[in-house]
Amino acid sequence: MYLILIQEECTLAIALIRIDDRLIHGQITTKWISHANANRIMIASDRVVNDKVRKSVVELTAPKNIKTEVVTVADAIEKLTGPLAGDSTRVFVITTGPDEVLALKEGGVKFEHFVIGNMGAMGKTDQATKVTKSVMLTDEDRADFKRLQELGVKCEIRVVPQDRPTDITRYL
Repeated sequence: MYLILIQEECTLAIALIRIDDRLIHGQITTKWISHANANRIMIASDRVVNDKVRKSVVELTAPKNIKTEVVTVADAIEKLTGPLAGDSTRVFVITTGPDEVLALKEGGVKFEHFVIGNMGAMGKTDQATKVTKSVMLTDEDRADFKRLQELGVKCEIRVVPQDRPTDITRYL
């Protein structure tokens, strides 16, 4: 007699991608997770992976009922394009900047839209221009957003789901 073990695989689908250098905070936990119908959070950021303080803050602020992981952009690409890519687990992907979103897209992650929430206040403020109350852009950020648009990705600014979306194009 043979015993065959069948492992049920959890597949991953992107519920939403958001740039938010504040990572997990009240807007995320009270508004965006339910709006996106997400049941998992993935922080896809080399900067956060390499910053022990920010990584520990994520662990402290993550909702207890939602699996949360902090991974490099390369690991995120592997998880979101690999054999487990699918639709049974809805992942809310958070990055800290457009360079990471661009790396996801160029790495083969399939998405056509993402939201910019809070960006630019965590460093680089001397090099950035404030374009909204929650978004500051550097020249490099503008170049990354332009490239994302060339790849067919819609970029909108929205702090909370109830806000009217503002297309990033007007600030490029």
